[in-house]
Formats: sequence, structure tokens, C-alpha cells
Amino acid sequence: MALEKQEIVDILYGFQKTQILFSAGELGVFEELTNGPLSSKAIAAKIKANPDATERLLNACVGLKLLNKTLKDGETIYNNPDSTTKYLTKSSPDSVRWMTNLNVVYPMWGQLKDCVVKGDRVSSEEFFNYYVTPTTQLEFMRSMHIICSMDAPKLVNVFDLSSYSVACDLGGSTGSLAKALVKAYPTMKVTVMDRSDVVQQSRDFMSEGRSEAISYSGGDFFVDAFPDADLYILAHTFHNWSPEKLDALLDKIMATMKSGGALLVLEKFLDEDKSGPMESLLLDMDMLLCAEGRERSLSEYKEKLEKHGFTDIKSKVVENALWYDAIICKKK
Repeated sequence: MALEKQEIVDILYGFQKTQILFSAGELGVFEELTNGPLSSKAIAAKIKANPDATERLLNACVGLKLLNKTLKDGETIYNNPDSTTKYLTKSSPDSVRWMTNLNVVYPMWGQLKDCVVKGDRVSSEEFFNYYVTPTTQLEFMRSMHIICSMDAPKLVNVFDLSSYSVACDLGGSTGSLAKALVKAYPTMKVTVMDRSDVVQQSRDFMSEGRSEAISYSGGDFFVDAFPDADLYILAHTFHNWSPEKLDALLDKIMATMKSGGALLVLEKFLDEDKSGPMESLLLDMDMLLCAEGRERSLSEYKEKLEKHGFTDIKSKVVENALWYDAIICKKK
């Protein structure tokens, strides 16, 4: 299907809209408007920015429907629409604000051409080195927490997991999936295994839910022993690694699992012809730019799992889940 000229132009200049949102979020515009409407001069004073430039940024946000603009007593004032308050302010439980703070991912996309020519990551060291401080690591974890939390309640009910009493989420970070699991399955216990520094900060995210049913294990899952479980989970972990590392990880899971144990893989499938969905194609570009792995079609996931001895492979495209589909498989 051919695009119209304007659609191509919209793609060409899409980065401008992204930077308007990033800049307004980073400057604190949406936060300042949580208590009510303000003039552009008042907002500029609060965010310590140039008044004229601030007004122009606010008008751009109005054009993107990120802000509303009205005239009151002869003065132009700006306010957050409900959607901005819900999704772009710190205090909202539904906020995706932290996803606007991916300050390394955005410039990395400017190196995509070089990455394609080279056929390998261009900036992986820059990416991971940026996220080594507690502050920047927490920023990244919040972004990943948002991504998983949006889909987690759907994912835990794709397959009936009630026969499993102990789960282990490998690379489970903040425990957002674990939280959804123990809510859906009241008798289940879940161990989240991730790097020790990640585990240290992850506990801050478990403000509610059956926290007594969730434990954390710090370690390198390529090196350290896995916690015992009858259900292992790889959620946005399968796609991170090179073929060699992924083979090693799957071999280790198979060797650790008892007969009858299961592996739940949560990734967004590529179509078999690799032409969509768009979310998977963009994730595949992310993997090309900053990781060792790739996105896969369902048949490619099945082939990889069968290679490592997993059987009874079942899959499901998860309706209304933006970032994940699901596969479950077992060890005989």
C-alpha cells in the first residue's frame, strides 16, 4: 500500500513532535500545571526558562493536544487535558512520563545508518555506561516498569498457570510481572532474579500487592544458579541476547527445570513475513542499536525452543497487549 506525500512528510518530521514532548516533560511543564491553569509567563518563571521561547513551546504542545489553551480575563492560560495529567505527570499511577527520559536511546537512533552499515551495535557501551549510576539506572527501570505494567494483567491470564506453585522471573527487574502473577494466582510464590544492583532498587516498586509472596535474588543468570521453580519466565529477556548467549541460557533453564516444569516466554512476535506489527519492528531496531539480540517470528521462537528440547509448545497473540505476546512450553 502506497503512502500519500503528506504521510511521508509526517514520518520525516516525526522527530520534532518527539522532542517537543521530551522537552516539555523534562522542563516540568506538565507538573507545573497539575494544580491548575497558568499563563506562559508564570510557567516560564516556574521552570526558569525564557518567556518567549516558553510560550512558543506551549503553543506547540497545544498543537499536539498535550495542552489546552484558553482566554480568561483577557489573559491566555494553559492547562493539562485529562490525558496529560493521567499519562505525563509523576503522581499518576498510569504515568508513562519516565519513558520520555530515555536520554541515551533517542540520540542512539541517530546512528541507525552507521549501525546498518556495520551490521552490529554502534553505541552499546554508551547505552549501558549511562545507566550505571543509581539515578540513571532508576530512570531506565521506571521506563521498563511502565512497559511491563501496561500489559502484565493481560499476560498472566493468557495461559492457565494455576498448576504452578513457584515461578522465577529471570531478568524480572522491578517485579511488575511478579506482582500481577501473585494477584491472579493467590497460592503462587514468585522469585525475581536480576543483577544485584537492580534488585537493590527494585524493592521500591513493590508498594502494594502480596509482597510476602514475592522475593528477590541478586545474581548473573548466566553464571549463578537459578532459584528453584516449576515455572521460569523470560519477559523481554529472550530478545536481548546473541544466539550464543541465548543458547547458553536456554540450555541452563532446561538443565535446571524438573520434569513437567514450564518456561513462559513473553515477547512481541514479528509476522512471518517480517512486515509487522510496527511495535515489533521498532523493538527489532532497538535490539540492533543497543543489544545483541533481535525480534523473531513465532516459527523462529518455536524452532529455537525445540532445538533446546522444549516440548508441548503453545502460543498466543495477546489482544490489546502493546509490547508482548506469549509462548509456554515444557520439559518432559
